[in-house]
Amino acid sequence: MNISGWFAEFNLEVDLIFEYLRRERNLDFSGYSPLMIERCIKNRLEASGALDLTGYLLMLENNRMELDSLLDSLTIGVSEFFRDPMVFSAIETFVLPTIFRDKVVSGDHSIRIWSAGCSTGEEPYSVAILSKESHFPGKLPVDIDIFGTDIDEKDLETAKTGEYPMERLNNVRMGLFGKYFEPQVDHYRVKKGIRDMVCFSYHDLLSQKEQVPGISVFGAFDMILCRNVLIYLDKKYQEIVLERLDRALRPGGFLVLGEAESLDAARRMRFGQICDFCRVFRKNPVHRYGGGS
Repeated sequence: MNISGWFAEFNLEVDLIFEYLRRERNLDFSGYSPLMIERCIKNRLEASGALDLTGYLLMLENNRMELDSLLDSLTIGVSEFFRDPMVFSAIETFVLPTIFRDKVVSGDHSIRIWSAGCSTGEEPYSVAILSKESHFPGKLPVDIDIFGTDIDEKDLETAKTGEYPMERLNNVRMGLFGKYFEPQVDHYRVKKGIRDMVCFSYHDLLSQKEQVPGISVFGAFDMILCRNVLIYLDKKYQEIVLERLDRALRPGGFLVLGEAESLDAARRMRFGQICDFCRVFRKNPVHRYGGGS
């Protein structure tokens, strides 16, 4: 990626920072707004106390906390409903209808969705709302189970309450607002019907004991969302997590990653990206694993 033309005053140093992120975290920010990237880097440069970008690159290489702070800034580390509307548009218009059609054809009565790294719960609740809205018209009754997991117990407690300030709901369409949210004194609460669709629990994606959330019992998920989680992991651990998500996803299921995240070359051979504007991948419907765990 050549972004030196975006930053006349930064030039080579900015290229080196992005090369470092690509090398160490397998991240690609080529689709991000140049102005947004410039603003984020300038803000972190000032906040960190680095004198220039050369010094800042050295800081990134030796300070994990600053690297995470930069990634927080670049990925806008605030959870909200329907964050990245284009992603949820793809889920609404293609992913969920495809899953429902698959269930009608196969006679399977259950849909299983996993939001990994769900933070305070806006993502799985957003998926639950779209699932209610896009139910495929067929004769088969379908049960929808959505699992939201995270390693932050405090965030999980917030998620279970389903209570959020108004600024977290800015992307909610007007037609959905009154239908699925109820006003409280100084916040809004997700209505009980949607809250009951989501089970929240602690789960560490790098756990040696559990490959999938214990509360889900087994894998075979129809869709897994794991957005802006891999971005904080070194390549070795990214590969471990992707392998686990791959195995937990049924053939023909969908994997949703963050905007800067992608699959390694080997895994891209058995996944197809469903559109150019978001990182939503579909697993080869005929893929099966051989022996091993």
